[in-house]
Amino acid sequence: MKDGNSIKLLRKTLSERRLTLQIIDYFIGKVVAEEGQNDLEDIENQQEYLDFLQRALELLYKQSVDIVYEHSESEIETIFLNSLILSFLKADPLSLVFTPPFNDVWTFVKAHRNELKSMLKINKKYREHTGTKNSEGFLVYVENLLKDSSIDKEQYRWYKDSYNFIHKFGFYNSFFLTMQAGFPHLKVDEKSIRVDIYIWIPANEKFNLIVECDGFHYHKEKETFISDRKRDRLLKFKDFEVLRYSGSEIFKDPIAASNDLFYYMQKIDHGVK
Repeated sequence: MKDGNSIKLLRKTLSERRLTLQIIDYFIGKVVAEEGQNDLEDIENQQEYLDFLQRALELLYKQSVDIVYEHSESEIETIFLNSLILSFLKADPLSLVFTPPFNDVWTFVKAHRNELKSMLKINKKYREHTGTKNSEGFLVYVENLLKDSSIDKEQYRWYKDSYNFIHKFGFYNSFFLTMQAGFPHLKVDEKSIRVDIYIWIPANEKFNLIVECDGFHYHKEKETFISDRKRDRLLKFKDFEVLRYSGSEIFKDPIAASNDLFYYMQKIDHGVK
């Protein structure tokens, strides 16, 4: 059982960017070191892979922390999301990707999925044309674009890095977490819906999870309580799962709250019981 002082220290760590990044750097080092101990015989250049993994994790998690601190609307939300980041980093490090807010998140999600489908389609055509099982068709495609001056070197690097992240690390099956996500076409009492957290998977259009972090004084006003219940019903009618975490339970034990969400997500997507 965690004592009051350790919980207090944890809240302080997860509410300050510098301390959060320090603990994330520590766990990234552990993840890469443990990966280096695994059987990597199928990987041609093991050290190059480990170096790429380290850079990918550093970029991914620094970006996630930056998004949290820039867009969280309360300290409780910051603590909760940073705790969730740690849950994934320790147990499933390449399965959580943060995005900044979008006023129309559906437009962004559809564009992202279309980009993914284009990459996979190009790969499929390349395999059919060459008669190989090689999945590097998209990289060959963008290399040709660079040679033809259709894109510049900076764009080429962006496409290459995006592909490596999405394909080599399987990000199309990862959880994408969008903060302050707007759904302009879903309205309650003539007001468009905006949620604290929307979690989705690029390759799975059926997975749609809404998470709300309710503050300490939440539901003090009766009208707010009624409006949010209407919103929850509308979201569920539209096939969203809706989870709510109170400020008091997050404050009391951030790790327990974030682990609850982590295992809920894993159970839905990966069959964890």
